[in-house]
Amino acid sequence: LAGGVHTVTIGTRDPSKLREWANRQKNVRVANFADAAESADIVVLAVKGNAASSALKAAGDISGKIVIDATYPIADAPP
Repeated sequence: LAGGVHTVTIGTRDPSKLREWANRQKNVRVANFADAAESADIVVLAVKGNAASSALKAAGDISGKIVIDATYPIADAPP
C-alpha cells in the first residue's frame, strides 16, 4: 500500500464484540475467521493451543498463505 500503511484484520468468532473498538482504530478491521483469512497475505494464528484446530477450521482454505503460528500452551487449570 502507498506510504507503507497496512490494514490489519482481526479474525474472531464474534466480530460484533470488537466492532466498536475497531471503529476507533486506524487501519483495523474486524471479521469472522474465514473472511479475515481470505483477504490476508499473512495469517497469524495466536490462540490458546487447544483452540488452534477449531480456529484453523473456521479460517477455511489458507493454502498458499504464510502462517505464523503463535499459539500458546496455556492449560485450562491453574498450575
